[in-house]
Amino acid sequence: MWRTALVLLVVVAAACAGDVGGTGATGRAVTGSSLTDVKLTHYTLVTEAETSGQNTGDTTTLCTQPGLSGCFFREFLCSGYGVAMQGTGVSQKGVHIKYVSGGGGWSAGYTWLNDCSSAVFAEVAGVTGASGRMLLEEYSIAVDPGVIPLGSYVWIDTEGHWFRADDTGGAVVGRHIDIYEGTIRGYSGAASSRVFVTSEARDRDDPSPYEVPPPLCPPSQTSCGGTCVDLQTNPAHCGQCELNCATAYPHSANICQQGVCIGCAPGFHNCNAGTPQDSQPGSDGCESIKPCSTGNLQCGAGQTACGSTCANLQTSSSNCGICGHQCAWGQSCKNGTCQSPTPVPNCQGKQCGPDGAGGSCGSCASGQSCDASGKCVAGSCAAPGTFSFCSPAVWRGPTTRIDQAAHACPAATTFWKQGPNGTWLGYSKKYPQASDLFYVICNDVVSIGQ
Repeated sequence: MWRTALVLLVVVAAACAGDVGGTGATGRAVTGSSLTDVKLTHYTLVTEAETSGQNTGDTTTLCTQPGLSGCFFREFLCSGYGVAMQGTGVSQKGVHIKYVSGGGGWSAGYTWLNDCSSAVFAEVAGVTGASGRMLLEEYSIAVDPGVIPLGSYVWIDTEGHWFRADDTGGAVVGRHIDIYEGTIRGYSGAASSRVFVTSEARDRDDPSPYEVPPPLCPPSQTSCGGTCVDLQTNPAHCGQCELNCATAYPHSANICQQGVCIGCAPGFHNCNAGTPQDSQPGSDGCESIKPCSTGNLQCGAGQTACGSTCANLQTSSSNCGICGHQCAWGQSCKNGTCQSPTPVPNCQGKQCGPDGAGGSCGSCASGQSCDASGKCVAGSCAAPGTFSFCSPAVWRGPTTRIDQAAHACPAATTFWKQGPNGTWLGYSKKYPQASDLFYVICNDVVSIGQ
């Protein structure tokens, strides 16, 4: 079915080199192995539009061919340029035509079947590979299964996307991949490439296997470009990834507080804080090189003139640390920093678990664990192997069962997953999805997800 030597493109000899799985120099999101200098060719389906007399000069049409209804060009069906040689082709009406049998063999030079009238053809839904799958353009490939197993998923560096090993071919031997192009024309590409082979299912446009997955950050941090950062205090990622306080507004002090860029560089002042010109943080930045005018305002010791108001920058929630810095609702200004209210311990009706203020309401006896309501219930929190339910533990993959029966944890066990924006989401489902990264936490330490 795949191209024979008559239709193979120019190739480059393969060399032997391999790289078995693991993280490698750059880390990989999937496990597998790489092969270097793999020969690449391309397979296209013959079309009736291209074999209607252009190659042999024969423009005869056949309207009673066994297995078919309608009329087709003889060159398309029975010539060495057409379906009888290639195996499958596409008619002018877009129907896939497959050669089945007959025809009396080939004439000298493989130009024509000796007895075209006896050749049997059939209309089919598409091209089926040795794997039993229907071939897909720019995704299916033919391979030597002794080198790349059928059903494998293959990243080809020079093509920049994933493929699936759906077929084999007599001319596809050793480190050789034949890419199914179908009716696509005008393709181009390298004659050889490094490839990465895995048994893990990959869609065509899934990420490269050489990309490093983002780290699993603690609850208070977010992954920005592969680094865990605190969006509340990091001036390079203030409030969100890539929001850099140094360039957030003119003459910034490059300070991030409570996820907001604040302050002016030495020698600059924000004299219109709170006005329409500065209604949004950093609208015109620290626009003045002169101290802000306060008219006849005279401020006492410990007070600073902020516009028309005297404020204590250590305690003013409207001018906390610097003039114009407003604390969020419910916060107070202490020592020039906006702070949330100190939590009050609360263990009412609880035997165990967190008290809501960083402490504990107690622990359970051996053989018990703490449920979501703070009650001690039967069931230990010991997982097999090197993982422990009573501390953060990472579990990966669709085949790892995490449930009460397997690990003797209480039914209220919560599974926490970090969302794309760094927040932590609680799941009660018993089985993670493929590629999910979870913190599996017993309820006596469930506060890590809050």
